[in-house]
Formats: sequence, structure tokens, C-alpha cells
Amino acid sequence: MRPYVFLPDHHKGFTMMETLISLFIFLLIVSLSAPLLRLLDSASYNQELAANQLFQYIQMEVTQSQRVTTTPTSILLTDVNDRMISIEKYGNIIRRQVNSTGHEPLLKGVEEVLVDDHINGFIMKVRMKENERYSKFIFVPPHKRTRTGIPFSFNPIPFVHHGNIAYH
Repeated sequence: MRPYVFLPDHHKGFTMMETLISLFIFLLIVSLSAPLLRLLDSASYNQELAANQLFQYIQMEVTQSQRVTTTPTSILLTDVNDRMISIEKYGNIIRRQVNSTGHEPLLKGVEEVLVDDHINGFIMKVRMKENERYSKFIFVPPHKRTRTGIPFSFNPIPFVHHGNIAYH
């Protein structure tokens, strides 16, 4: 009767030190991968990218337009061909229409849109369904600005805006 099991030299098991080192390496990899997985949250990244593209598109439309009129919830532009372009919230999207026809979605998943007038342009604020908020100052030259059809008087006090896009 043998009280112990005899293992030949080439069948040695893991030592305690090897097991602890393996466990340490495993825990290190797991702890470092958790923040990296949070960075891969594509939904918020895609929303941020889509909002930034919307703001760039609106700035381009404003630059190419003849007249710009804002209301608290929409932007009305008159282009070089005297077409009326509206950018407004419709349901849960921001859409673009030309002469009150068509339906070009510019941004989806929108909860609220606000347009605040300022001296040298306006700030467009967008709140998404996931409660992410984006805002951007859009520059409008004084000769293009109207408010409900009445041209703005030029005010030489500059609006100071730091940064391109604000996140809340």
C-alpha cells in the first residue's frame, strides 16, 4: 500500500508561485481591458460625430445662403436661387426642406432643438434621446441676417466663442 502518489520528474504539477503569477497576469489584463471596452461605446461616438457633421453642414448652408432667419426652433435660409430652405425638428429628427417640400433627414434621435440668436450668429443646441447635449455657434455675416424678415442692425461688439463644439 502506497500512501503517496509518485510522479516522475517530467510530470510535475504547477507550483504555487506559477499559479499566483498566472492569476496576477490574468487580473491585470482584465482590469486594463474594462476601460478600453468603455472607449468602444460606439453609440455615443456616432452621436457626437453625427452632431458635429450636422453643425458643419448648417455652417456650410449659412455660408452659401443669401439670407438667414432664425426662430427659437428652426433656421430659415434663402439660397441664391431664391429657394426657401428650412432646417427644423420633425418628430425625432432634424430635417431639411426646400420650398416646404421634400424631407431630408440630417440627424436622428433628437429630443429637443433650440436656436438662440446672438450678435454675430446663433447657437444651435441639440438634445438627443439619450440625453446627450451638443451645441455650436454658427457665424452669420451681418448682411445676411434677418429676424422674421427685418434685417438686424450691425452691432460692432464681437461675440467671443471658444471652441467649436460644446458637450454637456
